[in-house]
Amino acid sequence: MSKVSVFDRAWIDLVFEGRNKEYGAYQLRKEDPKNTLLALFSGIAVVALLVAIPAIASNINPTPRPGETASGLVIERDSLVVVNLPEKPEKPAPEIPEPPKPEPPKPQDAPASVTNKIKLNQLKVVAANTVIDTLPTINDFKDADPSSITAKGNPEGTITLGESGKEIGTTEGDKVTEGEGTISSLRVDVQPEYPGGMDKFYKTVGNRFQAPETQKNVTLKVFVSFIIEKDGTMSNIKVIRDPGYGMGKEAERVLKSLDKKWKPGIKNGKPVRTAYNLPITLNLK
Repeated sequence: MSKVSVFDRAWIDLVFEGRNKEYGAYQLRKEDPKNTLLALFSGIAVVALLVAIPAIASNINPTPRPGETASGLVIERDSLVVVNLPEKPEKPAPEIPEPPKPEPPKPQDAPASVTNKIKLNQLKVVAANTVIDTLPTINDFKDADPSSITAKGNPEGTITLGESGKEIGTTEGDKVTEGEGTISSLRVDVQPEYPGGMDKFYKTVGNRFQAPETQKNVTLKVFVSFIIEKDGTMSNIKVIRDPGYGMGKEAERVLKSLDKKWKPGIKNGKPVRTAYNLPITLNLK
């Protein structure tokens, strides 16, 4: 089939044969090629005009460049000068005074002591020509307590010894009355004595003491305290310092196993309850 354009004049006449050609459709078909070309060139002209408008406007009113006036005169700017201003010194923060510390309360005067006091001097290494205080002897502590100063006691005062809740003994000067008071072994006139002597006591404790099992070579020391009653029995057996390894319980067990009675301590011719401290040293290898 041959190609026939629907806009060809022969084709248009064939289509509108026997029809009203005065109608607008026949005229539009007939003038379509001319109208198409006119519309094409008109569109191209409009697009070209839109593109050229900015260029035309810039030529009419050109924008001055930086440093240039509208008339083309170039203006040189002043050079910048950097000035270093000195820093302002910082003001030191005001010092806030510390509030005054409250004065400690003045110690009240202690009541007069019953017994005499003898100063215990600290042992120091000094030059041979330095004057030192004479050390007190054991006899000086028979009627006195250890103290940091040497002072005379007040014979009018009283002192109570022993645990609370029990009947206690009292001493007035050198007079000893009956009661449950306990006296330090340093203050008795006659020391308590174990049957066979103190060497026998130490040997018995050492033989009955069972050393703990350990693979370390250490030296352990346990401190115990007990009281020799007026009838010679041991009571109030306590561990003061326990180094561990079961030594505290073992020391307490050994002392409780001693069934022999001591000779009680004597104060002013009468038996008294005497407190004892015993250190036990054990070398484990």
